[in-house]
Amino acid sequence: MLTERVTLLTCLITILHVTASYSQGAYLDKGTDGFGVGLAFARNTEVEGLTWTAGYSDNGILDISASVTKLRIGYERPLSWGFALTFYPVKQHMPTWPLSIAIEAAVNITTEGGGTVSSLGIYLLKRIRLSRIVSLQPLVGAIYAGSLEAQGQSKTAFALGLPVVFKPSQKTMLVITPGVVVDEDYGTPGIGLELIFTIPEKTIGALDDRDAF
Repeated sequence: MLTERVTLLTCLITILHVTASYSQGAYLDKGTDGFGVGLAFARNTEVEGLTWTAGYSDNGILDISASVTKLRIGYERPLSWGFALTFYPVKQHMPTWPLSIAIEAAVNITTEGGGTVSSLGIYLLKRIRLSRIVSLQPLVGAIYAGSLEAQGQSKTAFALGLPVVFKPSQKTMLVITPGVVVDEDYGTPGIGLELIFTIPEKTIGALDDRDAF
């Protein structure tokens, strides 16, 4: 049933967005291009999903991403195809801006009667440097999602994530992201693994050393 699937899939797809490489620009400084590939897994009591993602970030400001997700709902195994745009109107730059802000618009098309779910989310991110190569970047967010076919089927959810960022070189990052998304029906945990490769930086002004990995 379409309305039931919308309820089941909304939180799952949202946590896959949070933990996968939909937002490689979150880890790049302003003026740096990059691309990322990732893998994420999430499940709640009714549905689970494994997603593969790839995306490109322009200037660390605008991300374009795509994904394919293998879902399990009871005995069914539908696929979900996703596309997302993420914009960073504010990037962390101490002491001027202590946080980054991300706005994401996404759509997921699911086979076998799953329908199309669109979503709009806003996230706050804070980079915390632990060492020369390791940083944390906790995030909180709110997401509104709904079906394009089933009128009135919409949900609001809240996300928490704790990306751990390893940067062994100037051109490569590994990000491990545990997270959870909660709405009125489900709490959906997930975890993602992402590789990000940077492209030579464009100079847009010097960044504070406290912001650099």
